[in-house]
Amino acid sequence: MKKLLVCLLALLLAAAPALGEEAADGSAHAFEGSGFDSPEEAVTAYLEAMQEGDVQGMLSTFAIETYVDNVDAQTYLTRMGAFVPDDQEGVPLSNAYAREIAISRRYAGLADQLYMQYLYYSWPEEYGEFTGDALRLNEAGGADAFLSAMSASTFADALAGMEIVGFADPAALNDNYASQINQETIARQMTSYGCDEVADIAVRLNMGGEEWYQCMWAARYGEKWYNLSLSGNIGALLAIRTNAGGLVPAAALPE
Repeated sequence: MKKLLVCLLALLLAAAPALGEEAADGSAHAFEGSGFDSPEEAVTAYLEAMQEGDVQGMLSTFAIETYVDNVDAQTYLTRMGAFVPDDQEGVPLSNAYAREIAISRRYAGLADQLYMQYLYYSWPEEYGEFTGDALRLNEAGGADAFLSAMSASTFADALAGMEIVGFADPAALNDNYASQINQETIARQMTSYGCDEVADIAVRLNMGGEEWYQCMWAARYGEKWYNLSLSGNIGALLAIRTNAGGLVPAAALPE
């Protein structure tokens, strides 16, 4: 996982304009878009880009520069009670270089989640459940067989045919969502992320005639909303697998 993030960071830094550099239209380059007027608009834009197979468009709906610039490292570390190297939120942005690294890592981290989601929903049944662990292909023809099976993935086609049905109330999906202890947990997380408001969004989808849900966490910074994370608090309460990226068939949700 760490090697993958390092490779993604290297590619991003090499391919993208330098952060702060002016784009062709004269505006400052940014990974994130201009934000949205509501959390529902932010999630809808993500799903519409997903339907088009536009990964860059999907990622641009997230708070990236805004996220990095507003995280409160001290509050985050106090809440966590430890410094974890994999969590960039605990590193102070004491210089411009540290900020650029944090921004690129935020983008790369989100891209990595989409990569893992693709693997999760494209994983061939003959290889068992996808766990994220290494798969040995030592036997003769093993690599060819795996590549052939992965190439048969229909996940992208399913996304292209996805229909947005409507929004669901997170509290109706899980009884614990509206509990005082859960709302206090959300409030503590919101403080460390430095946003003004958060919202769990659950979207009901039709994929191939089956009911699915996309769960997301959105955040308001000032007057604009951005997507904050895949799955979000409601996704955790519904026990959605981390590698699923907040996307789950209704049949897999707990009753």
